[in-house]
Amino acid sequence: MSIQWEELKSQILADIAKAASSAEIEKLKVDVLWKKGQVQALMQQMKTLLPEERKEFGKSVNELKQTLEKEF
Repeated sequence: MSIQWEELKSQILADIAKAASSAEIEKLKVDVLWKKGQVQALMQQMKTLLPEERKEFGKSVNELKQTLEKEF
């Protein structure tokens, strides 16, 4: 994963750790993972990539999504 992915992952994990209630965690989950969330926005960027870049990009986004799902 590139530095950009690691920074995003670290920021979201820090936000999860700072959440004081389950409601805050649920709001963060919606902001990150749901249809209009940060991860979905990353997936939308795949349309602009060259076919050879899409595979690695998609793999990185999926790894990020799986890690975050486990944390939530």
